[in-house]
Parts: sequence; C-alpha cells; structure tokens
Amino acid sequence: MDVNKYRDLCARPDVLRRGELEETVSALRRLRSPDARLVEEILEQPPIEKPVIHAAGSEADFFFVTLDTDVVESIVDQLFEAEAAAVPNGGETTPEATRFAELVDLWNDCQEYLDNGGAA
Repeated sequence: MDVNKYRDLCARPDVLRRGELEETVSALRRLRSPDARLVEEILEQPPIEKPVIHAAGSEADFFFVTLDTDVVESIVDQLFEAEAAAVPNGGETTPEATRFAELVDLWNDCQEYLDNGGAA
C-alpha cells in the first residue's frame, strides 16, 4: 500500500488502533456489556494493510470500525458512564478517568463520522 494512502486511512475517525480497541474491549467486559464481543470481532478481522516500509509489529495495527451507528452510540454511552464512575466524590480526575475520556472522544468522533455517512 502507498504510504500516503495508509496515512490518510489511519487518520479517519472510523479507524482505531489495536490498543484502543483492546482497551475498549477490556472496559466493556468490566461493564459486562455484550458490545465487548462486537469490538472483539473487529480485532478478528485483518488490519489495514501496512506499507512495505512500515516496520512496526501488530501493536501498530489499525482497524476499520464496522459497527452500526447505534452500537457505536451505545459504546460511547457506556464509556462515558465508566469515565464518570472513575471520578471520586471529590471531583478530581484520575488516570483511569482520563483514559476513559480519551476513549469516549475517539468513539464519539467515530460515531459522528458514521452518522454523517463517512464524511468529516
């Protein structure tokens, strides 16, 4: 694959890194969400083909999010609730809450992108 095409694909909001998907699966499992399995299925698909000059291993894989928008919306809602639950009563943020917030942002961007028919 061409390096520029790869870079453009990986920058799309409906494309997430392996680690981001794995963190999402982990969070959804803790919440006992059936959506965890749907995200796992994304990881079972082949990743986006890397350019020949790309030397990174599977930790640098990117995947297309192929879920319906209602499922993505459900994931956003669940991660947002997990973020809120990770903030103690005093209101100060925690590393866990910060990471949930980052995941919420990623999935929210994905949802908006899909809701707009794949247009940014």
